[in-house]
Amino acid sequence: MQNKGIGYAVVRNLALNYANSSPSQPLTILLTARNPTLGQSSIDKLREELKPNILVEDGGKVDLKFLRLDIADEQSIKEAKEIIEKDYLATNFYGTLNVFNALYPLVRPNGRIINVSSKAGKLSVLSSALQQEFLKEDLDMEGLIKLMKRFE
Repeated sequence: MQNKGIGYAVVRNLALNYANSSPSQPLTILLTARNPTLGQSSIDKLREELKPNILVEDGGKVDLKFLRLDIADEQSIKEAKEIIEKDYLATNFYGTLNVFNALYPLVRPNGRIINVSSKAGKLSVLSSALQQEFLKEDLDMEGLIKLMKRFE
C-alpha cells in the first residue's frame, strides 16, 4: 500500500519553508494518517530527506511527529486529542513547574521567579466556571496541580 503523498508533500514543504525562514522558535509538525505503518514510513522518509540542519535532532528548528488519526473514527479522534493534550500539558504546565521547582531553592528571601509565555495559555478559551477555578485567590500549588490533573 502506497501513501498518496498529498500530506507528505504538505509536511515536507512546510518543514523546508519554515526552516528557510530563519525562525527563532522550533515548530512541531504533526503528520497524521489512518494507517500507522504508512504514517511512520512517511516520517522516517522525511527524516532522511530533510537532513541536515532542518530537524531538531540535527540542530534545526523543525520537530516531526506521527499521530494516528482517522477522521471517520470517533475513537481515533478522541485518542489523538488526548495525546496532543497530554503532550502540551507536559510541556506547558509540568515543564514550567519543573523549572520552578529547580530554581526555587536558589531564590533569595523576597526574590521572585518570573515566567514569560505566549498568549497560547490565555484563560479566555475556557468556560466561565473553569476560569473561576483558575482565578481563585486561595488556589495554591497543590490545588493547581489537582486542577491540571483533570486534563490528563
